[in-house]
Amino acid sequence: MISIIVPTYREEKIIEKFLSVLKNVLGDRKYEIIIVDDSPDDKTYLEAKKIKEVKVFHRINEIGKGSAVNFGILKAKGEDIVIIDADLEYNPKEIIPMIQKLEEYDIVTSIRKRKDPFYRGILAYLFRFAVYLVLGINFETQSGLKVMKRKIFEKIKIKTKGWAYDAELLAKAKKEGCRIGFHEIEFKRRTAGKSKIKPFFSSISMLRELLEIRKEVK
Repeated sequence: MISIIVPTYREEKIIEKFLSVLKNVLGDRKYEIIIVDDSPDDKTYLEAKKIKEVKVFHRINEIGKGSAVNFGILKAKGEDIVIIDADLEYNPKEIIPMIQKLEEYDIVTSIRKRKDPFYRGILAYLFRFAVYLVLGINFETQSGLKVMKRKIFEKIKIKTKGWAYDAELLAKAKKEGCRIGFHEIEFKRRTAGKSKIKPFFSSISMLRELLEIRKEVK
């Protein structure tokens, strides 16, 4: 079975469309969709509950992508785990070919083909460079679509509650000798809702988290 973990925060304008697209892609495969919603003041979880075959967990006074993903994985029952954002910047159709790659790899992370405004491009480059300097990883870590075998979480424990969750996951997977594969995707900007990342302040916060991660992987 495939377990799809979807961390959400204020995505009420797009969650229904996302779930419709996702279910269409999954077709008649055996799967479960787990929404972990931390929205304090919108109807994301109520919109998600309208869709059949979706498990919705609305957390109160909890926040952080890493925390939400960990919560979802504890609830998951599938052998294959998918982590995907709900903003449709990552096309759910890429899930199936990525899962097929799990025949060769333990984890497959998406690599984004993207066009950013100049300032965002510079900040993204600087963060990737920081990940390389701090953790020795020379590929993109922060793409919001990843698939992996459940057994990975029997080997590693992720502690980061915030945005650097992805970097910790890949750094620890690499340290444990997990086979990491890549899948290039077309990245599209969201058409509804707002990004939750504040480029400058989020980058500073993630840098602090990277330094904490380094203590465990070096």
